[in-house]
Amino acid sequence: IKSEEEYDYFVKEKCDDVLLSIDYNIVLNKLSELKKNTEKKIILKVKDMFKCSPDIILNISEYVRLYGIEIDWSNTKGSRIRHFYSVKEYIFFWEKLQEFAEIVNGSKSEYSKFKRAYHFIGKNIQYDFDDDGEPSRSNESHSLRGGILNGKAVCEGFSEILSQLLNMLNIENKCVIGVDKHSTNKAMHVWNQVKINGFWYNCDITNDSVNIHEGRQVEMCLLNDDEFFLYEIISGNGEKCNKSWDDTEMER
Repeated sequence: IKSEEEYDYFVKEKCDDVLLSIDYNIVLNKLSELKKNTEKKIILKVKDMFKCSPDIILNISEYVRLYGIEIDWSNTKGSRIRHFYSVKEYIFFWEKLQEFAEIVNGSKSEYSKFKRAYHFIGKNIQYDFDDDGEPSRSNESHSLRGGILNGKAVCEGFSEILSQLLNMLNIENKCVIGVDKHSTNKAMHVWNQVKINGFWYNCDITNDSVNIHEGRQVEMCLLNDDEFFLYEIISGNGEKCNKSWDDTEMER
């Protein structure tokens, strides 16, 4: 449920046996009504974890049957990427991301905060492979769980963790989905786009994590669409990235 109109419809329909997935802002706006209807079963939809703190979650859970939290971060043509967490998990991951943010938040400039966050994730999380050498098929590695709990993730997990860490630092960003332009099977990939000093840039922490671990210069960070030549966006939420980062802009 993404709008109050949809909410009103489902409440009037008395869908007590239906598990409703509702944007947390709508739940907050309708909390007084929900307090009177404790039979409703609800999953909170969240995009930006920074804006939905544990205090908000606990306040809501006092009055409604809260089954968990769904982080929904990227719409694609015909599908959606989303991960479900229990209330306990969500609060734990929120607190861990806050800890990470306190570690990297040592500067006022967006660029410096972003760079420290990027290298922090790249240094502390490794790519997760299955025993056959293929990217891990584990659900954990595709979400916050793998990177935060085990220090291992695949592109989806890398991107979600970086995105939520940047949210904690109040840096606008997105997770986007694309395909490898040079592979015959059009392999899927997830990366981030970040807005710094008013401009959008592509950054791929998954591929750069190897460079960071081995002490090499990053190669897939803050690039325009032409220089980010390996992948092509297919999700409908991507931004045009017309610039690559210029170090002379650092203090602007």
